[in-house]
Formats: sequence, C-alpha cells, structure tokens
Amino acid sequence: MRDPKTEVISYRGGDGSSIYDAVEIVGVNSFTSGILAEFAFIESALNDNEFEAGEGITVLFPNNAIHRITVITKDFKIKRFFFDVTGFQHFVEYENYEVVKDFHYIHG
Repeated sequence: MRDPKTEVISYRGGDGSSIYDAVEIVGVNSFTSGILAEFAFIESALNDNEFEAGEGITVLFPNNAIHRITVITKDFKIKRFFFDVTGFQHFVEYENYEVVKDFHYIHG
C-alpha cells in the first residue's frame, strides 16, 4: 500500500500556452510541490535546462486559480506558461507566506 503522503504528480489539460490551454497539475500535497511540478514541466518543454530565470504570478478567478510563469531562455527569449492550480492553490495558507507570496526561480 502506498504512503498517503507520497505524491504521484501528473499533468493534464492543455499545453500551457494560454489560460484556455492551461496545464492542470494533479496529485500534489503542498503548494511548494506544485511550484516544483510547474518548473519540472517547463524544463521538459524547453529541452534540458534552456532557461535562465523565471517568475510567476497568481491570477484568481471565482472558480479557479491560474499561475502564469514567465521564463527567460538562455538566448534571451521570453516564454509564458499557464497552469491551472485550482487543485493545490489552497495549500498556500499552510506554508510560509514569505516563501510563496512572490515566487521566482533562478536556474542554477
């Protein structure tokens, strides 16, 4: 039997190119895991560490939440990815507010 704390993360929905084609992340047990899943998706979409930096914002609608992640590629192009995070956005209240209020990522 699987430990209930084990996350089995999967992606469904669109390709992340717009709000209407947002990628839904399912199976995460925390807000931080959801953010890490977003960047794992972006890394796979951009072919092995192609991006230098990224930042995200949360757009809240009455019935769902969207994260828009903007990344800068190593060749200085800007790309945006959209994620439907309705399934894990509510976890933010259980985590360190300073960590998640304005999340960003610098690729090492």
